[in-house]
Amino acid sequence: MRGSFPEQVVYKNAKQFAQMIASHLKSAGILQEPVGVDITEIPVLEALQAEGIRVVDGQQTILKAEAIKTPEEVDLIETAISIAEAAFWEVINKAKPGMRENEINGLMREVMYRHGSEEIQNINVITGIVPIRTHMISRIEFSEWGT
Repeated sequence: MRGSFPEQVVYKNAKQFAQMIASHLKSAGILQEPVGVDITEIPVLEALQAEGIRVVDGQQTILKAEAIKTPEEVDLIETAISIAEAAFWEVINKAKPGMRENEINGLMREVMYRHGSEEIQNINVITGIVPIRTHMISRIEFSEWGT
């Protein structure tokens, strides 16, 4: 929220969110129990605490829970991999000299959405003789290793 919205909107929404959480905790009879949070913004943290909610670090607990995959999650991961492979296959077959990075990115996105992607976080298409620094470092390191 921060940086995206005016300050009064951020604090108002944080307060409303905290009140909603407090209401659910109270109706469940667990308002006094600690609430684990893995990451949040300061206005949200302060609003939760103002509602009497004891916020604790829940990151490690969440990471442990996320490490255990259900059969459905495994199926979804395999589907996502298949969709990404289809997009790369399309690039292999359609990329040609003179294509711009944004055209390749658009091609991949079109294929992924056509095959059922609901959200695409990132597609990095980096070409040319001046790659971004992180990729340059990787290339230098690989060159030094003789690969």
